[in-house]
Amino acid sequence: MGIFKNKFSFFLLLSIYTLLLTGGLLYYRFPAESFKQYCETSLEQFLPDSKCSIKSISYTFPMAVTLTNIEFVSSKSKSTRLFFIKRAEIIGTPLDLTSRFHVTMDAGEGKISFTLKREPEKKLLQLDDVRISHFNLEKALFLHQTMNRPITGFLELDGNFQKTWKSGKTHSTGKARAAISDGSFGLLYPILSLKKIDLQAMESSFELQNNELTISKGSFNGRELTGSFSGSIAMQSRFPLSVFSVRGEIEPLAPLLKKSKYAQNMIIQLKKQRKRGSLPFLLKGSVEKPRFQFDS
Repeated sequence: MGIFKNKFSFFLLLSIYTLLLTGGLLYYRFPAESFKQYCETSLEQFLPDSKCSIKSISYTFPMAVTLTNIEFVSSKSKSTRLFFIKRAEIIGTPLDLTSRFHVTMDAGEGKISFTLKREPEKKLLQLDDVRISHFNLEKALFLHQTMNRPITGFLELDGNFQKTWKSGKTHSTGKARAAISDGSFGLLYPILSLKKIDLQAMESSFELQNNELTISKGSFNGRELTGSFSGSIAMQSRFPLSVFSVRGEIEPLAPLLKKSKYAQNMIIQLKKQRKRGSLPFLLKGSVEKPRFQFDS
């Protein structure tokens, strides 16, 4: 019994020591002022022309850091909020405290979570188990500005991402499946008399290889249109300049035909020309200057 007590005391002291050590390392790894500086430099690179601020940073023993009220505002107009994270928690991994973390965020009325792995010696950055649930796209003003149009709906996403650096070159890979529900997508120019596309549901798969983003198995169902699509995007450092090409088919529904006599006549003419029920289309150009046309 005495040996058991000694062993129990030993493991208890070892556990306490481990918790104190990891807590100390976490505090050393994430000093509050360094976090703010990191936000002002690194994080702002993800949102051009923005300024970032953090209201508070707190440490939860032994391995967690909590940030509250992370706000990105326009550097041109500080009253314009581009993005807001109500709360973010970073939890270190006990056996790998300096390079592997689990991150959760409350943002856009939804949840964002992922596991971050960084290995500087291998020049590796990896995001695993990326999950976005019930994220309200209306709360992401930076997205509206980037796409130059209003976008609404609730986003669900699952995926992973990896980036490596070698000899001054980067190599990026990733896969994701995304879905949007109960939303709308504004149009720069009317299509079949529509100024926006109402989306009851839209989903698609994405695969990233370096600067090429492939879109596959895309489909959407709306109040006036339903359809499918696939294509690719050649990513640029400034996303609005990215060039893309997307092909697909749309099927006009009864509400659209009833609402617009012009659309009804145009659809009849297009279907006669193509001798099919659905209408093939081609969407291409840059993100900031897209061009839509009915395809043959």
